[in-house]
Amino acid sequence: MPPRHRRPRPPLTGLKALAAHARRRQSLPVRLLARMLVGVLVPLLGVTWLLGNHNVTLQVDGQPQQLTTHASTVAELLERAGVAFGKHDAVTPPPGTPLREGMVVELVHAREITVLIGDKEDTVLVTALSVDEVLDQLTRRRDVSQRATVRPSRLTPVRSGMTVRVLNPVAVTVVADGKEREVVTDAPNVARLLERLGIRLRGRDRVTPAPETAVQPDLRITVERVRVERQRRTASLDFETIRRPTDRLAQGQEREVRAGRNGTIRLTERVTFVDGNEVSRHEIRRRLVTAPLARIVEEGTAPPPRATPTDRNQDTEPAPQPRPSPSTRATERATENSQTGQASYYHYPEEGMIAAHRTLPMGTVVTVTNRANGKSVTVTINDRGPYIDGRIIDLNEPAFTQIAARSAGVIDVRITW
Repeated sequence: MPPRHRRPRPPLTGLKALAAHARRRQSLPVRLLARMLVGVLVPLLGVTWLLGNHNVTLQVDGQPQQLTTHASTVAELLERAGVAFGKHDAVTPPPGTPLREGMVVELVHAREITVLIGDKEDTVLVTALSVDEVLDQLTRRRDVSQRATVRPSRLTPVRSGMTVRVLNPVAVTVVADGKEREVVTDAPNVARLLERLGIRLRGRDRVTPAPETAVQPDLRITVERVRVERQRRTASLDFETIRRPTDRLAQGQEREVRAGRNGTIRLTERVTFVDGNEVSRHEIRRRLVTAPLARIVEEGTAPPPRATPTDRNQDTEPAPQPRPSPSTRATERATENSQTGQASYYHYPEEGMIAAHRTLPMGTVVTVTNRANGKSVTVTINDRGPYIDGRIIDLNEPAFTQIAARSAGVIDVRITW
């Protein structure tokens, strides 16, 4: 195989020839100096770049991240990291602080939440990360007691738009079962407070104020134990008086023909007790046991005899007038159209000022006056009763409360018609 021969290179021309000529003319010292400069400048630039770096920790809304940055201040760090912040956001340390190696920069964005303190509602901006921190900020503002209860729980993360309810302990007075006590509580309403105190409401028990009322300082809570029971008893049924005119007696004279006799009835009543005291009694049913016997009285209608002249001229002492009989005195008292005794109240289904009386005709308009305070009310007789010794009239509840407190139960009255 014949040997290969290299082809001769073509001669350089133009710029390439000039460059090759310049390289051949460089001296050895120049090349050495250039290499030394490159060896010094490259490490120096590397050290300068390393000295400008900062290893820092950036924590945004509780989420940390490690960064290496050439930023010189906290604000520049946040800008280079693409994290925006506003005037209500919390930046620690402040944005103008120079960065240092190992520095921790914390940014917490402000969130708008609703805070309920008692019955007061407020919308606030907070930079807290948890409900516990929200409570701490409110405590520093003296809006919240250190013993306050908060909902939701203290470890709950704060979210925009959430509602935080703060319950400050307050002092209230509770009256129940014959005892009065001062209580410091953070219960949200009356019902929850009574539940915590072990006070159970049964049946018809009444609470003042209502169970759903929010608990406020110096609130007075009253629990009334209401008991309703049926009772049966025997009562007297008054007899009526029948008056008959007669010409056998002179005008103004009367004579009892037959004495009256009371009857007997069996009553079933609904009796209401408040804290063990009777406050009302309402008749449910009655049964006649013995019918009353009416009293019959004859009233004179004959004109009185005329006096003769002899009688007028006769100088004699006038004959003594007979003393009025008990029946006559009763008639005189009846003409006064008034009566005194006791009154109570009962629940009547119809509206208006209604009363019950044993004998007055239905529809009679009666004025009832409380003898203790002088207050009066006008009622219409629309029912029968009461059948309790000493009581002369029963008022419906609206009429009774016009002249006395409902808790009075029974009062002394005077009635006129």
